[in-house]
Amino acid sequence: MQKTLAISFVLVFVSIVLQSLLIYLFPYTGLSRILSVPICILLSSFIAAAYYYGVKFYSIIESYSALLGFLSFLVIVILNIQFFPQESSLSVWQKIACYSTVYVNYENVEHDDIFIPRENLNYAHKPCEAQKYVAALQKYKNEIPYDGSYSLYLVRETPVSDPSDYDPVLHSSTEIYSKLNTGAEKQFFRILKWSKK
Repeated sequence: MQKTLAISFVLVFVSIVLQSLLIYLFPYTGLSRILSVPICILLSSFIAAAYYYGVKFYSIIESYSALLGFLSFLVIVILNIQFFPQESSLSVWQKIACYSTVYVNYENVEHDDIFIPRENLNYAHKPCEAQKYVAALQKYKNEIPYDGSYSLYLVRETPVSDPSDYDPVLHSSTEIYSKLNTGAEKQFFRILKWSKK
């Protein structure tokens, strides 16, 4: 039974770690995160408790405890990702699918993808555009003008006066990673750097 109890605590811990990871990777959640994070952890705790008491009190379930533990783990992961809110129209699942699609089709990323059209400043709300943009930054990082004329996401064209402020203007390729907006974009950029030469 101590093993079952330990697995139950691990299931709850997985939920907490997964919520922290989701907050880092996909931070733009709006105020709904205030409710969704504790609710997901609470539901994960209920699933872990159901696993523990099911194995403890029902001998039929006890013989399938490993399978039930694995299924509980899968349900907790799916639940936490499914109910993690996003401000944009794309869910976390859709964003993961976009990152996968762009990664697989990396050779189709074009040089023009590093330039967001001025009339398309809400490009991030279109499926896979933000992911293509990050892939283009990695693929064509040696062709980006580093003379102060190019800024990430075309946020602003004038440099900021206070160095502690976010300055989207790129002066070298080494600045790209640190100036990307989200953890998911940073990690995708890093994965492309390691795997796509």
